[in-house]
Amino acid sequence: MRTGALRPVAAVLLAALAAGCTGGGGGGGGIASGVAGRNLAGPNPPPVDRVPPPGTRPTALRTLAASYTGDLEYDWPLGQIDAATAYARIAQRDGAQTRPGDGARVAVIDSGIDLGHWEFDTQRITRTNQPVSAVPTHGTAVASVIAAQRDGGGVPSNLLSFDFHGVAWGVDKLQIMSVALGSADPDAPYVGIDPQDVGATIHEIAQWVSALAESDFVNMSFGARGLVENYRGLSFGTQYRQAVQTMAQQSAGAGGKTILVIAAGNVYGRKCVAPEPGCVSGKIVASSPTLPGGLPVLEASLRDNVVAVVATDSAGRIASFSNRCGIAAKWCIAAPGVRVKAAYYGPRPNDPNQVVRGYFEPSGTSFAAPYVTGGLAVLKHWFRSQMKNEELLARLYATARVTPDPVSAHGGSCPAHLDLDGDSGRCELSSIFGRGVMDLGAATAPVGTTMIALGSRAAGGGAPARSSRIVAGAAMGDAARRSLAGRTIAVFDSLGAPFWIDAARFAQAAPPADPAVRLSRWLAGEDGARAAPPVPGAGGISGAGRTALAIAAGPAGSGLRLGFGAPEGAHMSLAARPAAVEARFEDTVLSAFASTRFDDGPGIPNGIPNGIPDRGRAGSMDSGVYGLALAWRPSAGEPAGRAGFRTGLRAGWLREADTLYGAGVQGAFGRLSSDLFFAGASGSFDAGGWRFGMAAELGHAAPRAAGGLLRDAGPAFSTAFSATAARHLAGGTLRLSLQQPLRIERGRMHLSLPVGRTPAGDVVRRGVPVGLAPSGRQIDFGVDWTGAVAPGSVLRIGAVLSRHPGHDAGRRPEAAVFIGLRAALQ
Repeated sequence: MRTGALRPVAAVLLAALAAGCTGGGGGGGGIASGVAGRNLAGPNPPPVDRVPPPGTRPTALRTLAASYTGDLEYDWPLGQIDAATAYARIAQRDGAQTRPGDGARVAVIDSGIDLGHWEFDTQRITRTNQPVSAVPTHGTAVASVIAAQRDGGGVPSNLLSFDFHGVAWGVDKLQIMSVALGSADPDAPYVGIDPQDVGATIHEIAQWVSALAESDFVNMSFGARGLVENYRGLSFGTQYRQAVQTMAQQSAGAGGKTILVIAAGNVYGRKCVAPEPGCVSGKIVASSPTLPGGLPVLEASLRDNVVAVVATDSAGRIASFSNRCGIAAKWCIAAPGVRVKAAYYGPRPNDPNQVVRGYFEPSGTSFAAPYVTGGLAVLKHWFRSQMKNEELLARLYATARVTPDPVSAHGGSCPAHLDLDGDSGRCELSSIFGRGVMDLGAATAPVGTTMIALGSRAAGGGAPARSSRIVAGAAMGDAARRSLAGRTIAVFDSLGAPFWIDAARFAQAAPPADPAVRLSRWLAGEDGARAAPPVPGAGGISGAGRTALAIAAGPAGSGLRLGFGAPEGAHMSLAARPAAVEARFEDTVLSAFASTRFDDGPGIPNGIPNGIPDRGRAGSMDSGVYGLALAWRPSAGEPAGRAGFRTGLRAGWLREADTLYGAGVQGAFGRLSSDLFFAGASGSFDAGGWRFGMAAELGHAAPRAAGGLLRDAGPAFSTAFSATAARHLAGGTLRLSLQQPLRIERGRMHLSLPVGRTPAGDVVRRGVPVGLAPSGRQIDFGVDWTGAVAPGSVLRIGAVLSRHPGHDAGRRPEAAVFIGLRAALQ
């Protein structure tokens, strides 16, 4: 045979196929590839409901998905199965050059393949039993639907407008088993295969399957004559039983069983003669798949690895020639199969002795099946080969788009073959489309609530990903986010499928103080920077203006008092406005305090699609803090030392019930608490008309981790300091300040993060250390002026410039200006 010119052939073929195109996947004698044209099945049956269109893509995927849908190689079948969304997800995660299907091993049992066609990557293709004299037209077309290359080289310039690509052009291995397939005569009356021949037929198919046991998915775009409903209750002999055991693959490896994707058949509307079962008015009503696609109806052992595929047209209707799913609905799915693009290698229509290459648009369930085979390969890639092949098939079923049959069509009660949940009052499946049309966009998205596994099994529950987070306190800054950057957490949906999320998205930064809160504290005489240590003070709770209620007071300032207010000292700021009991004896104050803090914290906002966390502000950290503080400072009435030098000391213990330095964990991360011990010193002196003050504190925390991903935490150390200079100016006081808010200097937590799963469903974990020291050091430079403007009224004007705000070296400096008036009510 001769290989002729390309351009004229392509034009002739496309025109010829528009009138009556070749097909496959059913009919014929014995085992046949079949020929079923879209106009050979007789008049179309009454209209049926179309399958629902693909869902709306998430906003973040639309632009990337458009790069595929806008490609001339992306044709309507890929749009119907929403392949672009799956491709976009893979590109987002693995890079734009990633080839969907990479890692999957696919086999095609068919008439062979033309390795000289430019659409194939021959380095990934192996052949078995290639007949010397065969012209592999059918096999070449079927294989191209799976693996035709995207943007491949070698396409003749005059055929660029016909170019397309396969569903999974990156399959790791494409094995072609070439077998001799017969042809169906569309003009011959349809006659089902004799039951006595079923055993031998299935046995031969099983032998082919056995030779391809290392493949993940085997495409079988052929069938044997006979609708499956006509063979229930029959015995087919020992050959048949052995064949079923082989196809069931009870000893499948770790990756699971090989999935057999089988064309449902093209015999709907074929001519027939009574009393052929299913023959109505001289036409076969093919209400279920042919053998072997319908075998799961007969054999329960094949129900998790055999799927029949029916064909749809570009409008989402069932193809006129396609068998329906019928009693095999639970193991049947739909895919495009009418005038799909495919690679052509075969005889020139007007010269059968000349073989040419090009493109054509065949129809048949033969070409619907490889869309499903390729779709499974895409899922194998997307889930990083961590799910068994049977799970991937079950996922295609669960995410397919379907309009179930109304129960009114079945006498008001759903038949068992369309009922998934045992409620016969409604159906979940379609007698036409079975599970529905394959939807790769839905299959690559989480189903149900995503969970972070806490046990050993991916499907064993856990905590919702949406409510799981590490909320950093101000002292931790960006430490958690920086430690988790570049790492992933595997979350699992309701079907046990893994999805990989940037672990840093679970680390929520501490929010800045609310401006109104900062202004209130600043007007009260506290520092402008949140959690910064004040100018040296008493070190207790009841500093000037802070005690709300004095229950008892002794002489000379000694005694007992109950109060509410803001504490002094950097570490004491972790107890926000506590209730306290103070015992004062001359220069020493002992305080016992308790505080329930409810600070706004960044959380996981409502409306994040698929339960995957994102940064935002919502939720809160609710933490109880209590403890003891001891402070010493000479009384103001005592004479100061030389140059007015005064000193003060403070120490204390805090129990943080649910936090560590104000940082907390929620959901899957477990619980975190700590005991914090701190000590500090302060001093002030006069020089040159200025009053200088200094204060510093050191802290040591002993954290405790309980449950969840947080396995343990080591000791943490912290610092804070401030320096001020003040003098009288223009009837008021000018103050300059330099402060470092509370900062963790050293510390570490250890997480056990789920990073994936095994095909058997066991969670794979990895230990990850999380440093507590932030990348930067916040230094606040402040200036303010305070003066009385009227009796009982004080005006304060100031500004603060923060370097590395939030102890984050990557943040730009921030500035704030405050102007406030404090007036006493008469």
